[in-house]
Amino acid sequence: MTDTFRFAAAVTALAALGACGCGGKDARAPVYPAAGMVTVNGRPAEGAQVVLFPTDESLRGSGRPLPTGVAGPDGRFELGSYRPADGAPAGEYQVTIVWPEDPKAADPNNPESPPARDRLNSRYAAPAGSGLTATIDAAPTELAPFDLR
Repeated sequence: MTDTFRFAAAVTALAALGACGCGGKDARAPVYPAAGMVTVNGRPAEGAQVVLFPTDESLRGSGRPLPTGVAGPDGRFELGSYRPADGAPAGEYQVTIVWPEDPKAADPNNPESPPARDRLNSRYAAPAGSGLTATIDAAPTELAPFDLR
């Protein structure tokens, strides 16, 4: 085997590794700032938990984030994927929203503690059944408000 052949084989192998995205941070989908608002009957839904489920197969799977946010006192939330409020990957999403009655009442460290009751009676808790969708652009995105009834 010549040195030229070995060099060409090594370069080809390195290029293949780079193309597959087999690296820690390189495998992460880029995220873009995204925020919105949740209201119920026109009033802020403080504590509402928003989760986005990608409809694009390439954004699903192990190691892929589900962008999430929690509404503040004014109903506004910022989505986070890898860290709180770091944004969401560009794409189309089905949205779930759960509004815990008293999130402090449920004790996540006690398996016998009942989960907090959803004030929305689970109407928006399933991605396929919520009827809520969102589009995240490859730029900062302000989502249309979710005004629930």
